[in-house]
Amino acid sequence: MEEVFEIIKTTIKNVAHPAFRPLVAVIIVEVALFVVYLLAFTVSSWLVLLTILVGIGTAAITAQAYVKLISTHSETAFNEEMLLALTEYLKDAVIIYDTNFKIISINPAAETLFSVAKESVINATVDPGSVKQRNLKLFAQILFPSLAPAVAQISEANAWPQVVRISISEPNLSLLVTTNRIADRNGGVIGFVKLVKDETHEESILKAKNEFIDVAAHQLRTPLTALHWTLESMTKMTEGAPDLHELSQQGLLVAERALKITNDLLDVSKIEEGRFGYAPQRTDIIGLIKTVLRETNSLAKQYNVELADATREQNIPVYIDVNSIGMVLMNLVDNAIKYNTKNGKVVVSAEQAANNRSVRVSVTDTGIGITEEDMKKLFEKLHRGANAAQIEPNGSGLGLYIAKNIVERNNGKIGVESTLNRGSTFWFTLPIVA
Repeated sequence: MEEVFEIIKTTIKNVAHPAFRPLVAVIIVEVALFVVYLLAFTVSSWLVLLTILVGIGTAAITAQAYVKLISTHSETAFNEEMLLALTEYLKDAVIIYDTNFKIISINPAAETLFSVAKESVINATVDPGSVKQRNLKLFAQILFPSLAPAVAQISEANAWPQVVRISISEPNLSLLVTTNRIADRNGGVIGFVKLVKDETHEESILKAKNEFIDVAAHQLRTPLTALHWTLESMTKMTEGAPDLHELSQQGLLVAERALKITNDLLDVSKIEEGRFGYAPQRTDIIGLIKTVLRETNSLAKQYNVELADATREQNIPVYIDVNSIGMVLMNLVDNAIKYNTKNGKVVVSAEQAANNRSVRVSVTDTGIGITEEDMKKLFEKLHRGANAAQIEPNGSGLGLYIAKNIVERNNGKIGVESTLNRGSTFWFTLPIVA
């Protein structure tokens, strides 16, 4: 009996809910009927009371279930409205679809990007064959990236969310697509959501910038080369006149620096546009190291730095583009000399991995070292360490960015280990060929 009264008490608390009012009316009618029954017939009072309470309790339980159902429905509707509100004004396109690739929802940005009306694609099922349908072609290429003309995987293959960059020729689009799973409360996958960022405009700006840099660098390189040659000749001709000789040397250093920056800009432009020519061939990495050491020996003497060859193998065959890897090695040794301490040391070594499948080339110095913060950005374009900029303020910040791209294009990896004020070791690996 107490349980029945508790149910009634709880129900009365919820009576304010609008959905409860029809059931309140039902309860009132039921009570009235039982009162009439009591007045019209002679029945034990306890039996009548029990019947009334059971009836009211039944109605109350029904009412509670009904209110709960209404509340759940309201909560679901609220969640749906909240989702719509969140995606309505997103600049990125949003596509929601189920495990059968039926489109559940798209936002206004998706309508604009795909040039479709929402009503025309909702509940449409997309499969690889949909690429032949005009209104579903772009959806098919987004839902099945392998159908797109060009795809670059950004995230790990088996990791969620999945991130890919898709290039489409018709219409001309560059899209960054992020896909994540939608799971139920038990963790089962019930659908997917795709966030599509249109990077076409940014790509066109980047392309225009690269084209400008490329043209400007080409235009600068010719007069800078002529200026460098002139100052080099003047340096040789003024050896008997100390003042003019020193002035010529300073001018020559500036010309060399400007020419190097110009060449670096051209290399970056070629790398980012895929025009940096690679011609891999079988070569001996030990021989290439010794060549670079000979060419940088005079620079080491100029900075009072000892240059040491720590290679032990006679020959380690690799399949690489000799010119580009030579450029990387030259850059690393050049940096190790310039950012060293007076009477410091630079050691170049090459060691085969335990499985004899790769070789690790290392350039170790006793220089200024690199901070932990700079280590994170060291191979990014235009980044220079704060302490390095103090020693050599005119660097371009492009050398290590170029080196990283070259090594990776030669199927290798590059990295660095450093202790501030103690020195650094820059290394890269290359696969060994039989």
